Amino acid sequence: MKTKELKAKVKELQEQLYILSEKIAKRDEPKIFPQEGEEYWQYTKIGYTLAAIANDSEGRLNAFRTEEECIKARNIQWAKQMVIHAISVLNKGWEPDWDNYSEDKYFIAYTEDRLILDCVATIKTQPNYMYCKTVKIGKQVIRDYQEDLLLIFSE
Repeated sequence: MKTKELKAKVKELQEQLYILSEKIAKRDEPKIFPQEGEEYWQYTKIGYTLAAIANDSEGRLNAFRTEEECIKARNIQWAKQMVIHAISVLNKGWEPDWDNYSEDKYFIAYTEDRLILDCVATIKTQPNYMYCKTVKIGKQVIRDYQEDLLLIFSE
């Protein structure tokens, strides 16, 4: 090939590469959901689910593609609130003291196929509101809120 032909071929390949890179960039852009005109499901602060159509492309925090996804998310949120409230009431104002290494802090975890009560003194693995002051409290939460806990851990 002559120099002129090589330059033309290089230019053609560069143009093709540019077109391909533009396609890849567009494909890799995260798409905010929902986009204008798209239907989505949401749940209200009192738990109702409803369908809506986006009138902009700003996205929504509480938007789901299907009613089933929406109901599951709502139920998980309700379960979390139930468990958080129960722990708070049973702890009677106690909060873990992370500067006190001799204080045991109990939390509920899901391992393999069951709920367990675990204990830590220094490593924080959960938000403070998920820690129980005693083994007795932790066991009571597992017993009374087993279905809610399993739902939370299914997420």
